[in-house]
Amino acid sequence: MLMLLAGSPSWAQAPATWTEPTSGIEFVKIAKGCFQMGAVQAGSSIPGEGMSVPMPDEVPRHEACVDGFWIGKFEVTRAQWQRVMHPGAREAEHPQRPVLKIAPEDAKLFLQRLNAQAGDRDGTYRLPTEAEWEYACRAGQAPDDQAEYSPDVDATNKLRTVAWYQELSSNAYDLEALEVGTMRANAWGLHDMLGNALELVQDDYDENAYSQHAKMNPMIKRDGSRYVLRGGSYKSEVWHVRCGARMFGIAGDRLETVGLRVVRSVRTAGAAKARP
Repeated sequence: MLMLLAGSPSWAQAPATWTEPTSGIEFVKIAKGCFQMGAVQAGSSIPGEGMSVPMPDEVPRHEACVDGFWIGKFEVTRAQWQRVMHPGAREAEHPQRPVLKIAPEDAKLFLQRLNAQAGDRDGTYRLPTEAEWEYACRAGQAPDDQAEYSPDVDATNKLRTVAWYQELSSNAYDLEALEVGTMRANAWGLHDMLGNALELVQDDYDENAYSQHAKMNPMIKRDGSRYVLRGGSYKSEVWHVRCGARMFGIAGDRLETVGLRVVRSVRTAGAAKARP
């Protein structure tokens, strides 16, 4: 599952980073590119698991291309949420853990306030699209169906170095999110893309989204009644802790394992050169 995170970086040197001074959110620069998104075909049932992977909503495999963007090196922390939403308030408990129980409307308000407070003339802060999220998660590694969708011991051991999820706890009911950055980063320097907190993206959920994707900067918007979640969480089983796994929430729900990661879009190429 998981070999796609174990390869060497596709960049010859460490990616550029930049920290937004108001919130303290650190961003990593992701270059424009294309990748293979999704699975070739849905899988068959896994013995003893009562489910099959890849899921039907992960097909068909298709080429997706995204413009360059900056993405949070970590999930948004409780401290960062506090600085934006309640400036001057007492520091949150466990400030370096990811902020959780975030619904889409909460994320929207957070981003509105972040954009207003940051006064960033060159960029806009938003959620990643589903395609941007998967591109960043895969970090230049092509999908490997045999590794990603089979219970391979070596692959699972590699996952345990980058993801905090249910099977790492002796008691899943006592499992909590870790401080961001506790687990090893992927090849592009991003932590907790898998596990720790489920992450909101811009897309509405559609089980047939991949058959409707545009090639360039695909994104699916519907009526907002269901929204896509990515990456798995500290309570997720191993089969959901994959770059290709798609989950969803229902409008009005505030799930205890859901957090967010912020993207910064640069408005112009000139601005991108002038400022990170």
